[in-house]
Amino acid sequence: MTQNPLDKLFAKDELDNSGLLRNLMDSLPDDIYVKDTNGQYVLNNLSHVKALGASSSEEVAGKSYFDFYPK
Repeated sequence: MTQNPLDKLFAKDELDNSGLLRNLMDSLPDDIYVKDTNGQYVLNNLSHVKALGASSSEEVAGKSYFDFYPK
């Protein structure tokens, strides 16, 4: 039985839309984040937000490491 590669894509979209991925990330004690090719944060969990001293993910989005820890 061959699995259609689009099935995984749709499953991921379902996970994202349901909030399960966000709930899982926010419940983990480790810092989790994703950066774009310019080094700006696009996704992070609550632990990472707190480590940066921010109050929300929206406050962190679009900023880089150096916005929180200058050289």
